[in-house]
This record gives sequence, structure tokens and C-alpha cells, in this order.
Amino acid sequence: MQQKTSCDMKQGPTACVSIALVIKPLKQMKAHKAPGISGVVAEMLKVADVSIQWLTELCNDLMSEGCIPSD
Repeated sequence: MQQKTSCDMKQGPTACVSIALVIKPLKQMKAHKAPGISGVVAEMLKVADVSIQWLTELCNDLMSEGCIPSD
């Protein structure tokens, strides 16, 4: 079960994260770097359009819920 970190909710409409806002930093990520704690490397995120769509949806969910999962 995921635990969520509590935070104050933003008032008003949430900004929608577009696919272009996700693609730009992905293109700037350098290849052949060591992974972080998650074990995910840039090459994994750049491989398929599915990952770009998933990251966009994740960012939008985080914006609308106003919370970041603790894990």
C-alpha cells in the first residue's frame, strides 16, 4: 500500500502538463549515467512513446492530487 506525503492543496485549477513539457527534459538527459535509487536510467525513459505518455499522466496526477507518494 502506498503512503502519501501530506501537503496543502493548491487553490484554483491545476496546470496541465503537456507532452512537450515532458519531452524537452528527456531529450536533455545524458545517456550512460549511473542510475539512482530507483534503478531507472535515461535510456529506459527515452525508449518508447509509452514512457512519455506515462510520465505525462504521472505529472498531471501529481498536480491534481497535490501529493507525492512517499515511495
